[in-house]
Order: sequence, then structure tokens, then C-alpha cells
Amino acid sequence: MGASKAAERPGLRRAASAVRWARVLLVLAACCALVLARTAYADGRALNVLGGQEGVDFTYEGGVLTVLGETPLTISMADPGAPPTDDGIAVDPGEGKTAHVTIDGVRIERTGENPGAAFSVASGGLDLVIEGENSLTSTFGHAGLRNGENPLAISGQGSLFAEGGGAAGIGGDRKQNGSNITIAGGTVTAVGNEPGAGIGGGFMSSGSNITITGGVVTARGGKFGAGIGGSYGYDLTGNSADVTITGGEVTAIGGYGSAGIGGGYWGFCSNVVIEGGRVTAQGGERAAGIGGGQDGGGNDIVIAGGTVTATGGEWAAGVGGGFNGDGSDIAISGGTVTATGGSEGAGIGGGVVGDGRNIAISGGTVMAYGGDFATAIGGGSGLDNNIRPCSGGRGSNIAITGGFVAAIPGQTSDPDYAQGPVIRPIAQAIGSGYGSLTYGDSSITGGFFADEARDWAGNTVYGLAPAPGYAAAENREEATKDAFPVRVLPVATLEVRADVQRVCDGSAVAASEVVSAARYGGADALDAVAFEYREAGGSDWKAGLPEDVGTYRVRATLPEGADAGGALYAAASAETDLAIVSADGADRTGDPADGSPAPAERRGGGLAATGDPSGALALIALACAVSAAALLRTASRRR
Repeated sequence: MGASKAAERPGLRRAASAVRWARVLLVLAACCALVLARTAYADGRALNVLGGQEGVDFTYEGGVLTVLGETPLTISMADPGAPPTDDGIAVDPGEGKTAHVTIDGVRIERTGENPGAAFSVASGGLDLVIEGENSLTSTFGHAGLRNGENPLAISGQGSLFAEGGGAAGIGGDRKQNGSNITIAGGTVTAVGNEPGAGIGGGFMSSGSNITITGGVVTARGGKFGAGIGGSYGYDLTGNSADVTITGGEVTAIGGYGSAGIGGGYWGFCSNVVIEGGRVTAQGGERAAGIGGGQDGGGNDIVIAGGTVTATGGEWAAGVGGGFNGDGSDIAISGGTVTATGGSEGAGIGGGVVGDGRNIAISGGTVMAYGGDFATAIGGGSGLDNNIRPCSGGRGSNIAITGGFVAAIPGQTSDPDYAQGPVIRPIAQAIGSGYGSLTYGDSSITGGFFADEARDWAGNTVYGLAPAPGYAAAENREEATKDAFPVRVLPVATLEVRADVQRVCDGSAVAASEVVSAARYGGADALDAVAFEYREAGGSDWKAGLPEDVGTYRVRATLPEGADAGGALYAAASAETDLAIVSADGADRTGDPADGSPAPAERRGGGLAATGDPSGALALIALACAVSAAALLRTASRRR
């Protein structure tokens, strides 16, 4: 029995040893498989590709990974702990096709040994999803993420840092436009180096058709480049057009002479639309926050929603023109807008000697602050380099129909030797700059205003009279009246009859005898009219309408009220003369209470037959009856 067990032991040992070696081989196989998976298809490659087939969907040659088709691919670092690689990524699916690429933790920094764009779209379009932390840095003359004018869409939950070398962060290479860019998600930081835009054009190039719908986006232009838009714009290049922001959190900072959002140095801006999100735009020196670069105009700017903060550089508008540039066709219908002009630039409108034209505010909350000598809404200072008036700085066709508006013009120290130096506004709040030789037209037909002056007697808003048929009124809304105490409303309709006359019959004068029309819009409001009167030559007003014989001055007031639809109307007031005469014509001696001669038809004891002649006919009949009775009494005595 013992000998049998001893004989079996070598076999057991050999079996156990075989099992152990099998386990070791399995572990080694698993490790080899993992290594092969992480290094993708070749040893020594810095970038790993997941998905697709090499040679069909992508190639990796000469330090460049090229995406060839539309098969979704995920690109990551082969060694997540390795330093940035100088290998590049190119997308080249062919015209009319769109590559679908996810980058996850990719870090590329091109060098002089392997120059070019870190990531470029050579043909077709790119749908780029960002996961993890990614960074793309290119050598001189190339954008960090270059698409030129090929469609580029960025989304995802990760982050992306893209920096150009003498070109845009995202967009165009040197002397290449950057267009057709959409950002929908992720945290995206785009930095352009001199003179490229953060997002948009490279050197002497434009940026257009740029849309941001979500994500956290920071775009910083290099010297002479916009944060979002154009770059250095010599010879009318470097412009910006068709920038749309509907969501997300956007910060755009322009370089010297370049807008936060808009034109680069010497570049113009047109068709900027902001409908949502939180947008902060800072213009470089001589450039608008949103609008034109140096000497460039800002045109067709629409803000319909979102929270927008736009600050102009020195001598430029917050929203509108850059240095010497006009701001025109600017419409604000919603959102919260804070626009601050740089020194001598309008808050909304023109740069230092630029005009502000065709500016319309119909809604939203607008806080506009003009720079020194400049308007809050309208023209720049209108002063030349010697601080003398010139032909610029005009404001024209400015229409405010709604919204909440605070307009603070440029302030300056003005020595007043009676009170000591004081700070005073020396430009119109809405209109033209201090040095403008021409004052433009402004129309105010609605809105709420933070006008501390509250000149009710003069019926003005920021020193301007509302349009005919409208009036300044007290804001009675509890939630807004402290910050915006004044509002402009259409005036209620109130018309009184001229030189009213009636015969005393013991009854009070009816409202309809004095008032010919009283309406809130189309709703009759005669019952709401209040009356006061004073005797001819008197000064004390009494409530109501008179009853006794005499001559009076009557004042009718239709208070602030609403029509059937709830629309408010400002109060209206009108005065007329009223004469009440006795039935026999006595005591009809007074001229109108204002001292003017009595109308010809009632001088010398006559009664006017204006309107309905039945009153005059009744008096004639009464006189005839009295005369007939007297004749009868005389005849009876003679008998």
C-alpha cells in the first residue's frame, strides 16, 4: 500500500507543475495582449487608435496619423504618462465626407523637427468629440486646430486647449480664413498668437460662420487678432461675419486693435447674433468689445437673449465701432446687456469720432456707459486728436420702444469754484457726443429708465422729450420702480369742447358737455375723467363741475389707466372755458377766465348757437312768451 502511494507521487508532481506553467503562460499571454492593444498597430507610435482598420480607415506614417474615412475612431496617447508628442493628426476623408473622431487625453506639441499643425482638417468635415484633457500646440504659421473653411463641429464632456503659432488657436493658418466652426460642448480654450484670432482667421484673414451653442469657451486673440472673428486686417481683410451664440459660457478677449467678438486690427464686423448663454467680450486697445477693430465699424449686431458684458478698449465702443469706426444697425430685444465704452467711445454706438446710427432697443435690460465725452447710446466723443469738435460722434435714428434702460454718458471733472470741482456729464445720455457739431434724432415711445433727474414738469427722459403722443410717467411696478423710476407710455386720448356754454337749469354740468373724447386706446373712459374749475379771474381750483351762473375755467384730467387688454396709458389733461347763463340772459357778462375776449357770437348779451341750436330756439320762444304776457296785461288795464 505504501509502495503504491510512493509510486504515484512523481506523476502528481508532474501534473501540478504543468498546471502552474499553464497559469504563467496565460498571464503572459494576457499581458502581451494588453501591450499590443495599447500600442495599437506598431511599436514606438505615440498615438493609439481604437476602431477602424489601418490602411483603410487611417494611416500612421512619418509622424502623422491620417484619418481617411468616416468610420468612428478614438485616438489617445499610447502611454498616458508620456510627455506631449510631436506627432500630428490630419483628417482627410475626402470632399463631401465627414470624419468622426474622439480624442481622449491627446497631447500634441509640434516642434521644429516635425513642424505643422497639431491637428488639421485637410478635406471634408470633422465631427470632433473631446474626452479627458487634450492639448494641441502648433509651430509658426499654423493653427492649433486647423480647419480653414472645412466644417468643424466640437462637442463632448472633456477639455481642449488649442494654441496657434502666428495663426488662430482654432481656425485658419497664416493667411487662411477660419470659418464654419461650431462648438456645442466641452471646455474649449483657443489662443491665437500674433496676429491670429483665438477662434477664426489667421494673419490677414477673416473669421466667419462661427456658432457656439454650449460648453465653456475661452477665446483669446494674439496681438492684432480678435478673440472670436478676424485677424490683422490690412487692405480690408481680417473681417468678421456671421458669429452666432445661443448658449454656453463664452469669454472672448481681443488683442491690440482687435475686438473681443468681431473684427481684427482694421477689420470690420457684421452679423453678430447673441440669443442666449453668458458672453463676456473685451476689446483690445482701440477696438470694440463686440464690433469693429481699429478703424473698423460694427454693423448688424443683434442681442435677443443671454447675459452679455461688452467692454471696449480705449477710444472704442462697448458694442459698435472701433477707433474711428461707426456702430450701426444694432438691435437689442432681450437679455441683460452691459456695454461700457472705452475712453471717448460710446457704450453702444460709435468709436471716438464714429457715429451711432440705427440703434433700436425694444426689450431686455440695457446698462450703457459712455467713455469720456461720449454718449451712453449713440455717438462717440466727436473730438479730434486735439480735443476739438469735429464732424463725428453723431447719434441718429435711435429708437427705444421697450426694455429697461440705464444710459450714463461720459463724466468729467468740471471746476465749479463756488462748490469746488464736481463731476458732471457733458454729453447726451442718448444721442450725440460732446464735440459733435450735429445733433441727431432720437425717438422714445416706451421702456423703463434709470433717469435720476425725473423731470416731470419738462416731460423728458435723460433730457429728451418722448415722441409726440407719448409721455414720461412714474413707474409704479414694485419690483422695478427703485432702479428704473421712469417709464414712457402712450398718452390717453382726452379732447374737450371749446368755449362750452349752457343755460342754468338747476342741474350740474354733465361730463359729456365738456369732454368730446376720452379713451384708453380704443376703450371709452369718460367715467374716469376728473374735473376742477375756478371762477373767472380767480386762482383757487375746486373739484367737480360748477352749477351756478358764471364764467369758469375748467380742467379735465384722465388719469393713468389701462385699456381692455391691460395696456397702460399715461394721464392726459386739457382745459377749456365754460359759461353758465341764466334763462333770461342776465349775468352773462364774463369773458373767458383766461382773460381773452369773449367769442363774437356771445358778446353783447348774445348766446352762442354752437353745436345743437335748440338752446337758442328755446330762449327765443321764452322771450316771445314773456312779451305776449306783458301786452295782455297792458290791454286789460286799459279796459
